Amino acid sequence: MKEKDSRRIIILLCGVVCCLIMGFAYTYSLIQPYVMKYFNIESSSASLPYTILLAVFVVGNYVGGVMQKKVKVKIVLFIGYLLMAVGAFTTSLLPQTAPAGMWLTYGGLLGLGDGMVYNVIIAMMQKWFPDKKGLATGITLAILGVSATILSPLCSKWLIAYGLTGTFKILTGIFVVIAIFGMLTIKAPPEGYMSDYRPTGASAVSSRQCSTAGECFRMKEYYMLTIIYFCAIPAFVLLSS
Repeated sequence: MKEKDSRRIIILLCGVVCCLIMGFAYTYSLIQPYVMKYFNIESSSASLPYTILLAVFVVGNYVGGVMQKKVKVKIVLFIGYLLMAVGAFTTSLLPQTAPAGMWLTYGGLLGLGDGMVYNVIIAMMQKWFPDKKGLATGITLAILGVSATILSPLCSKWLIAYGLTGTFKILTGIFVVIAIFGMLTIKAPPEGYMSDYRPTGASAVSSRQCSTAGECFRMKEYYMLTIIYFCAIPAFVLLSS
C-alpha cells in the first residue's frame, strides 16, 4: 500500500510540474500590447488569437480524450507538447506584415496542443486517485491557476528585454523541456490498478450516476450546466485577457 501511495504521489507531483506552464494563455493581457505594436494593429484585432485559442482549446480537450482510448498516454503528450512548441516557435517567426498568422500559430496550434495536454494530465490524476479524484483534480487545477501568477512577471521581463518574438522563442524552449519531463514521468496506472476499491458515501452515489456522452445529451442537467458556463465564461475572459 505504501509503495502504491508513494508512486501515485510522485505522479501527482510530476503532473503539478507539467501544469506550471499550462497557464501561459492567461498572460495574454501582457502580450497583447506587444502584439499591437509589432503588427501595428488595433486592440480588437490583437485579441483575436487569444479568442481563437480558447475555442480551439476545447477541441484539443476532446481530441486528447479520444486519443487516450486508442494510443499510449506518452504519444498524446508528445503530440500535444509538439503542437505547443511548434505554435510558439512559428509565432516567433511571423513577419510584421502577417498578424493573421497568429490565428493559426498561437490560436490554432498552441490552443490545440494545450487542450490535449490539459486533458491527459487531468485524466491521469483521476485514474491514479480513484479514491480521491476531487483532491487530485483540485490540486492540479489550483497549480494551473497559480502558473499564471508565476509566468506573468517572467513574461513581463522577457517582453521588455527580448520583445515579442524573443519571448516566444523562450516559451518554445520551456515547452520542449517540460515536454521531455512530462513524457518521462506521466503515465497511466497499470491494468487493474485499485480494482478492489469500492466507493462509499457520496463517492458511491457519484459513481452510480456516471453517464455516457450520449446519455448526457438527453439530460436536462447537462444543458443547465452548459448555460451556466456560457454565462460565466465571458466574465472570465474579460478578467483574464
